[in-house]
Amino acid sequence: MQLRTYVVFKAKFPDEAIFSDTDDVFRGPGIKTAFILIGMLKKAGFVVSIPCEQDYYGWVFTVAGVITFVIQHGSESVPDGEESLLLLSHGSWFERKFRARKLEGLHRSVLEKVNLALNQDERFYDARWFTELEYNKSRDNSGGHPGP
Repeated sequence: MQLRTYVVFKAKFPDEAIFSDTDDVFRGPGIKTAFILIGMLKKAGFVVSIPCEQDYYGWVFTVAGVITFVIQHGSESVPDGEESLLLLSHGSWFERKFRARKLEGLHRSVLEKVNLALNQDERFYDARWFTELEYNKSRDNSGGHPGP
């Protein structure tokens, strides 16, 4: 069975993006969520990198040096003071090609921890998991908004 590596969810944080005086994005959204997930994964025993901003639209961090997570704005509407986020993950090309079985087990374990955090932490809600294909298909069918 293919892993569901895309999760759309909502966070009870105000908009974290910082804009310049000309309304250009100065810092992208998701840093608070990234630090919460990184802390939880470290507590579970995983080696996790610090988050790095990715082109003003989100944050990237790696787990165990081989699984990359990207957190960015989701496309769903939320009440003021909240954030719609998309978290996606993938293994390195080398690991997918030559160590697929080992990578899948590690990836599954990490995703289970992320799922637990998103479902147990009151700051997050409405988490829905997709494969890459399911996510892209739901966006295509709904005009850009992932479906349940």
